[in-house]
Amino acid sequence: MISPVQPLNAFCVDLEEWFHICGVHTRYDDPASWDQAPSCVEKDTEVLLAMLDEAGAKGTFLTIGWLAERYPRLIRRISEQGHEIGCHGYYHQLVYEQSAAQFREEIRRCRNILREVSGQEVLCFRAPGFSIKRQC
Repeated sequence: MISPVQPLNAFCVDLEEWFHICGVHTRYDDPASWDQAPSCVEKDTEVLLAMLDEAGAKGTFLTIGWLAERYPRLIRRISEQGHEIGCHGYYHQLVYEQSAAQFREEIRRCRNILREVSGQEVLCFRAPGFSIKRQC
């Protein structure tokens, strides 16, 4: 008799602000303006963390480095609740719009910040806007 395989349920969150969404142009397109943009990431993430806690579920929070620098307590809280912290780039820039050197620096900078703030090794990456293409 073949034993049944338990399905793996995976839950991932792209942890970014509303003005980081690729292809949505606002007056906050320039990273220099981001500190002036109204933020909702802390409030929204707290709601999500409470829901995950209630369900006894864990997830991966793919986080941009810029956000980790501004909200280190939020990233620590996510980590302390047992969720994985992953890299989503420093500025949430599309990979195919960067040179290889820019991409390496973006990932290096983000991983270092996330590792420092969360206390976790950062082992996963999701490209902003799923922007890794075969042509890159």
